[in-house]
This record gives sequence, C-alpha cells and structure tokens, in this order.
Amino acid sequence: MSSPGKFPIHTLDNECHDCYKCVRQCPVKAIRIRKGHASIVPALCIACGHCVEVCPARVKRVRNDIDSVREMIRNGDRVYASLAPAYLSEFHGMDPGRLIAALRRLGFAGVSEGALGAEAVSHATALHLAGRKDGLHLSTACPAAVEYVGKYLPDMAKKFVPIASPAMAHAAILKQRFGQEVRVVSIGPCTARKIESDRYPSMLDATLSFNELRAWFLEEHIRLSRLDPGEEDVFVPDRATTGSLCALEGGMIRSLETIPSLRSATLIGISSIECIDHGLRGLDLGAIKGPVFVELMACKGGCIHGPCMSFRNPGVIDQMAVMNAVDRSKSPEERIPPSALAFSHKIKPIKEKSVDEEAIQRALASVGKNKIHEELNCSGCGYESCRTFAMALLDGRAETSMCLSFLHKKALNKANTLMQKMPAGIVLVNAGMKIIECNPLFATMLGEEASLIYEACPGLGGAVLNKMISFSHLFEKVIHTGKEIRRNVRNGSGGFWNVIIFSIEPGEVACGVLMDVSQTERRREEIAQKAREVIRKNLITVQEVACMLGENMADTEILLRSLAEDFSIPEVSDGNGQEEL
Repeated sequence: MSSPGKFPIHTLDNECHDCYKCVRQCPVKAIRIRKGHASIVPALCIACGHCVEVCPARVKRVRNDIDSVREMIRNGDRVYASLAPAYLSEFHGMDPGRLIAALRRLGFAGVSEGALGAEAVSHATALHLAGRKDGLHLSTACPAAVEYVGKYLPDMAKKFVPIASPAMAHAAILKQRFGQEVRVVSIGPCTARKIESDRYPSMLDATLSFNELRAWFLEEHIRLSRLDPGEEDVFVPDRATTGSLCALEGGMIRSLETIPSLRSATLIGISSIECIDHGLRGLDLGAIKGPVFVELMACKGGCIHGPCMSFRNPGVIDQMAVMNAVDRSKSPEERIPPSALAFSHKIKPIKEKSVDEEAIQRALASVGKNKIHEELNCSGCGYESCRTFAMALLDGRAETSMCLSFLHKKALNKANTLMQKMPAGIVLVNAGMKIIECNPLFATMLGEEASLIYEACPGLGGAVLNKMISFSHLFEKVIHTGKEIRRNVRNGSGGFWNVIIFSIEPGEVACGVLMDVSQTERRREEIAQKAREVIRKNLITVQEVACMLGENMADTEILLRSLAEDFSIPEVSDGNGQEEL
C-alpha cells in the first residue's frame, strides 16, 4: 500500500534557501513560511507538483513509494503495472518491449497501458452525456484538477461526471481480468495520483512517478538499452487504441468527437489551474445552453508536461511521440461495463475564513502599509495583493520578511539613519563622477555654499563631484581599479581630511568617508616642530660641550707635559760611554 500518513509532497526544511519561489508559483498558496523556510500545507495543497518543478534548490520532493511496492512484490502479491500514456513521451523512441521486460524484472506480474482505462472512461462519459440537455459536465481524469475544483470551487464540484478517473478505471479492468486480489500500481508523470491511491486504496493500490521508476531501475542495475525483450514482454491484456490521446491537452475531447451521439454537445478543453479558475469561477450555470463537457487538466499541455517527467522535450516533439503511437485502425473495445465505473468524488472544500477588517489593517501596518497608496500589490511576496498577503500573515502562512518593499524600506531607513549619524562625511559617487547621495556633514565640510545647496536638495544627488573637491581623481581610480585608497588630503581652507575611498559596485559606484583631521594634523605639526627645536638645541649643546671638552683636554695636556718636564732627573755619563742614573 501507499503511505497515506505522509503527504505526497514535502520540503527538506534544512536545505530551503528562503527564495519563496514556491509561494509565488503555487496556484493555491498552499505554502507556509516559518522562520524563513517553506513547507507544504496538506489541507490546502492540490498536489499539482508545480512547486517541485520550480524549486531552484530542489528541496521540494515527491514522496518515494518504491519500498511500498517492493513490499507487495516480496509478499508474493501479483502486482500489475498500469503505465500512464505519457510513457510514450518519457521513453520516447524506445521499444515498449524493453520497458515491459525491465518492469517484469523488477517483479511485476504484468504491464498494461493505462490508456485502456482512458478508453473506458471516454465510453462511459459519452453514454452519460447522450440524452442530456442543458448543463455543465466536468471531467474527472486529472486528479489535481479534481482536487482544485473540489477544494476551491465547491459549487462546480457538483458538476463532475460521476465516473472514475482513467487510472482507477484501468485498475478495475485489470482486477476484473486477472482477479480482484491482484495489486495495481499506477506509474506516470503525476504527483496528484498519489493522493488518489491514498484516498481510494481499494481501487488503486499505489502510485509511482516516472522519476521513481528510473531510480528503481538504477538501484537494480537495469539498463533499458541492453535488454532483449522476449515474446512474453507484451502489454496485457492487449494494446490500447485511441486512449493514449488522453495524455495530451484536449486528448479526451478528440476521442469524444468521433462519437456520433455527441455531435450536439459542446466540448471544451482547459489546461492549467489558472485557466481552470478563470474559466469556472463565477460561471453562471443558467447561461449554459445544451450539454457542455469541459476536460480539465492541471498541467499546461496535458500529462506529457507533468511534474514528474524527467525529460523536457519541445512540446511538439512530446505530442508527436504520443500521436504517432496511436493505433487509429481499431476502435476501442468495451472492456468493462460503464456501470462499473460509477464513482462519486468526495473532497472537503476549503472554507473561507472571515477576517476582521481591523485585523487586516493591523497586518498591513506591520509591513508598513498604513495607507492605500502604500499597498503596491507588487506580488513580490508571492501573493497577488497586499491584502491577501495580510490575510496569509493572519493565517500564519506568511512572515513580514516576505514583503520585499517593506524590507527595502527598512534597509533604506537603516542606511539613511547610519549616514545621518555617522561622525564623518559620507558620499556615494557613480562612474560619471556624479554624487548619488551624501550626508549633511559632507556638505558642511565642503563649505557654506554646499550646505545651502544641500538644504535645497538633500543628498546633493546629481551634483558633479570634481567641481566640489580637488581630489575626485581618487574616486575615479577606485571605480576603475576596485582598490581601496586611504590618505590625508589638504582641503581648501588649509586644513586636512583623512579620506577612505572604497568600491561599492565594481566599475559603477564608490563610497568616500571623510574625516576632518585638521586639529590632529596641527597638533602633530606642533609636536614635530617642538621635537625639531629640542633636537636643534641638543645638537648645539653637544657641540658646545665638545668644544669645551676639547679646550680642557688641550690645557690639561700642556699642564701635564710641563709637570713631567719639571720633575724629570738629568742624565749623567760615567766616561765609559755608560749612562748612570
């Protein structure tokens, strides 16, 4: 059996990148944002799988039911694969025998084309419409479309044809043919089909996507291109005819148009949830003249563009793959009595909550929308209007951080406050050397004239920088090189500014931070001057000391020599040439 305790689609919360793309793309806004992470709200979700397709981080996942099907096979159950018609596009150009052989190797007792169920549903629908006069009749082939109408257009849900879906009809055909005890697993491109098998397990035992099937082949090391199908690798009970067309937008209508009894009926095809809502919401049923049958499909272009198709071919190629495989030489057989397909879809509708207007206004105020003109309705949060976003806030499905204009305004306020309070002159300059914005202190540092201009034009936006300062070339250098510059420059009044210039956007914008360091520089100059004076005086003193020491040494030397001569003993000769002391 499937895993009904776990919804078919879920989010890997720890890997969500907080992009809110799923919110923007979800047609029913069945996404809850908590602490920046998106999760599915099962009660609101129609399992169309669109969020799985658009999630850039690939953290929206479809429930994997491979183990459930494996367990059926291991338990010895005879399990039949119901292969949705979109397989003709998914495995484009492949011999069906190889696909059947691969499925039989996985343990399936047999493989059958789901198109057989589509043919049975078309036949039952034709009988239902025949003899009907005025009235609207909606198809039940697409489970996501059925979920949407049942939950969000409950008045229209009464107009569903009382017939099972093609997948359930096919399961009924297989169980009638091979025994009620056999298990039937639908394999196709649809995520919503898992809801169907969860809700009606006695009719459809489980659902696998094409992606799951390919993953299973990979796990079992089955390579389709290397399989050599045998005589037993054929579809059971036999091949479908025109039923494969139901994989295409308007495909069911094409098959119904060939039935003579329906020539008086109006047949309409609608694909995508947005188009279904546009076509049915607020529809005046009293204006319907004659029997009108509407084929509803949640995916644009039909099942061949389902969320679990692994290959994305051009639409024409996908349609050709199906249409070229249709056997038009035979008429569909009646494999099961239409009475056996009688079915009533019971889906709990979503009740619209009544929200107090004051509560909505408070929610709007929490994102800075205090007046009507502040409600931009930009849809950046994913909701079509600020009011619906406010209602999502009240419902706990959204957070204030999702409002981009609110975040932008907060960031600007913080940046402006920072610029205003900084004890330095701040200026942003573009590549054309024009001021983008500056704070009041920057204008004050430039002088009285600049201050007056600032009062008239706060921020000095558009002013030419090189006409206001003498070192604009430093800004040009930073913009061109991207390298930061730090230096002291002399201003026009003879003082000094410490300037730091750095790149904000390489090649586009530079920021300058200017601090008046004139007093510091003057103090440093005074200290340096005093130091130079002390050094000069020290040198003079040293020179004087040296001179005095030199004179003293000379006098001392003369005195000592004089004393030495006065106290020396005369030399006396003994007549023998010897000196005697």
